[in-house]
Amino acid sequence: MCLIIIVAVLALGCGRLVMVRARFLSAWEHLRHIEAVVEANPTAALKPDDLHTIEEELNGAEADLQAIRGGVGALLSLAPHLAWIPLIGGDIEAAPLLLEIAIDMAEAGQLVCQGTEPVADLLTEKPLGSFLVKGFDEEILSALYAEQPKFLAAQALLSRAATSLDKVDRAALSPRLVRYVDRLDRYLPLLRAGAQGAILAPELAPNLMGLDDPRTYLVLAQNNHELRATGGFISAVGLLRVDKGRISTTGFRDSYLFDDPTRPYSPPPEALTNYMRAGVWVLRDANWSPDFPTTARVAREMYQQGQSVALDGVIAVDLTAIEYIVAAIGPIQIEAYGEEVSQKDLMDKLKSYWTDPPGFVSSAERSEMDWWSHRKDFMAALAEGVFTKLRTELDNRQVMNLLVALWRSLEEKHLLIYVGDPDVERFLAENNWDGAIRPGEGDYLLVVDTNVGYNKVDPKVERRLDYQVVIGDDGRAHGRLTVSYVNKSSSEVDKCLQESKYRSSYDQMMEGCYWDYLRLYVPEGSRITWATEVPLPQGSLLSLALSRAEGKAGEAGSEDGRPTVEPLEGGKAVLSQFFAVAPGQRQEISFQYDLPFETLQEGGGGRYQLLIQKQPGTLAVPVHLTVTIPTPARIIATQPQPTRVLANVVEFETVLSTDRRFELVWR
Repeated sequence: MCLIIIVAVLALGCGRLVMVRARFLSAWEHLRHIEAVVEANPTAALKPDDLHTIEEELNGAEADLQAIRGGVGALLSLAPHLAWIPLIGGDIEAAPLLLEIAIDMAEAGQLVCQGTEPVADLLTEKPLGSFLVKGFDEEILSALYAEQPKFLAAQALLSRAATSLDKVDRAALSPRLVRYVDRLDRYLPLLRAGAQGAILAPELAPNLMGLDDPRTYLVLAQNNHELRATGGFISAVGLLRVDKGRISTTGFRDSYLFDDPTRPYSPPPEALTNYMRAGVWVLRDANWSPDFPTTARVAREMYQQGQSVALDGVIAVDLTAIEYIVAAIGPIQIEAYGEEVSQKDLMDKLKSYWTDPPGFVSSAERSEMDWWSHRKDFMAALAEGVFTKLRTELDNRQVMNLLVALWRSLEEKHLLIYVGDPDVERFLAENNWDGAIRPGEGDYLLVVDTNVGYNKVDPKVERRLDYQVVIGDDGRAHGRLTVSYVNKSSSEVDKCLQESKYRSSYDQMMEGCYWDYLRLYVPEGSRITWATEVPLPQGSLLSLALSRAEGKAGEAGSEDGRPTVEPLEGGKAVLSQFFAVAPGQRQEISFQYDLPFETLQEGGGGRYQLLIQKQPGTLAVPVHLTVTIPTPARIIATQPQPTRVLANVVEFETVLSTDRRFELVWR
């Protein structure tokens, strides 16, 4: 942390090099002492004395950094104007930001240490993992609650550091400095996860962890290789029980096994009927809405009707979250299969055991009905293996790695939580962990893909969003979104056919045509002016149904290729399109629309805000945003740092690993 700043500061070539060098060596020595303390306690809880030592070292490092800032402050103010200098210009330009990041992290680290010391006293005799086995100690929560002001202050500093880090143009940095800046990607999330967990634990634990009464949660295992609105096809379902922090599970089962033909089902959503010809709405298709609280309530009701089990909430987890968890606490022993699974071979074994479940000589026997009923046994065994690992008292490092994995999964929407308690729901919503369609002023964009092709092609599909916003002199904003899809499947097909058909291996299920029901969510009041027309694919189930009943040609509303205007959802206007992308082909779908007048603030001009919400289950989808402001006008602030600014045009390049917010202010 300190080295990052000093490297950049030294690049300034300031006259006070001797002082800077001395302070750098001192700060570096403080950092080495901290690392030595942590490395000396890889599996045991840090003792109060250790935390006090770390706090003192951070205090010393902060003093050194403050001295550097005071000594070269005037030169640092010139840094943004020196980016033109060859080789080191990018380092010089980033120096002020990096210095502020380091100071904020040092101060936040001290606050976290101070707030954690009382808890460390209680953990002296107990490893963190023991609470998952023996139950939670409410004294821990009381100690954390008493230290809330420190954790809240640390959270604010770390949020500011994260915002500053987003502004650093890593492409302009020297290779050596990039390596040190990249280390922040490891340390900053750890500190943020620790502060956030300490803040939320006293509020959430009594309910979520069953400290008052045992809790039962429905767990939806979503396969994001077959993308659905809230993360992926609901492949398996199980129960998670929590009693005073102790975790137990009821065996996970294939979602198909919950179908019960003897009871009546609700009619499915219209689009599910149109594009997949579904006659009933069953549990595996419960996540049709991208608003997870809505999906969770639907899934809970479906499960309770069929199983007569009272549920306190719903948790959705996809394959990416499972990878993060296995990496944090693995390897995982799978008793039923007699082997260990690590993050490195997790996906290979999942695909292998789907193709050839134990007990079959080869995939040639897969035509037997018994194969179908055992193809997902490995996922159930893996889930049991993970929870068994949790019940065997993880060491402290594994617990911390697990907390970071869970925090990352929540931030990236690979893990979603719904609890029917208003207080818990408020906390989840405030931290954007509930998977809800987000309210708010300004512009909004959510692109939702639903794989309706009965395959696992999504990992082979490359997506990109290109959003152009033009703000006219009259204060009205106009948007044009283009979503690009490239199907990287290697298989060759004569014609795309939408059919429910199992292939001979999981890898083959990942090849083929991509059938997508695309939904675009934009601010209520948006008026569509033009869109890409995509005629109904001839190989689709709907096309076949219409050919059999010509009198129902208007059933889907998209036979002529125009997009469908769906009912409002979550306070957003919804546009949809249905299409297929053959292997090796590219498809672009564009929507052009007028945004409501209220999109712009300050009387129709001066400030533009945009939230691009990430669809759960997706990975880092590239985004190119272009905003054109009225002329003549001058931009006075942007958030985050734009990729480029040319006259009245501002461009941003980013990826949707999490939700992204943008803001422009001009006069």
